[in-house]
Amino acid sequence: MKFAGMAFVAGSVGLRRVGAGCAIGSGKGRTWRHGGGVAAARMMALAEPRSTAVPASNSVELSQRPGVNWEVKLLYDGDCPLCMREVNFLMKQDAGRGKVAFVDISSLDYSPEDNGGITFEDAMGRIHAVLPGGTTLVGVPVFRKVYDTLGMGWVYAATRWPVVGPAVTALYELWAGLRLRVTGRPDLATIIEERQRLLAQRECETSCKLY
Repeated sequence: MKFAGMAFVAGSVGLRRVGAGCAIGSGKGRTWRHGGGVAAARMMALAEPRSTAVPASNSVELSQRPGVNWEVKLLYDGDCPLCMREVNFLMKQDAGRGKVAFVDISSLDYSPEDNGGITFEDAMGRIHAVLPGGTTLVGVPVFRKVYDTLGMGWVYAATRWPVVGPAVTALYELWAGLRLRVTGRPDLATIIEERQRLLAQRECETSCKLY
């Protein structure tokens, strides 16, 4: 089975804030592009296998917001090559109907507030989806809902069975824990740290333009 996920890119510039300004310095290593809300590294999130629906933290239901016509919003890692193979497949199946809203968390513009309160690090740890009513799905139920929405529910129908369901969930949890390593990326703590640096750099550059 294929599983979608989340992701990042490269560079090597260091950033530090000096007083009211910013200073940019050089640094060795690889820089990764990531997207979505600033947050501290919470590695414990990866250790919690979650594959059931949980209520969103937003106080306003997503279905009450203007312009919502999708049936499920899929959060994916646009920098994960293996994940993108499945996302591209799903996009073709959607065929522009807009039944599935695809949100790339690797974008620096990713906003938890617009996506059921799902933080960047949570989305990186396990695949998430948001329903119009504000409920979020985590893990295998995400695939089941997306495929069902696109008229391919039979693909994951067996995951509802008592024996098959837990087995598939276990396989997904294994994949989720190894995904970054398998795709040649740094660990989540490093990715989050670099993401915060890039966000700070962007904020600094925006502030500097005002003077």
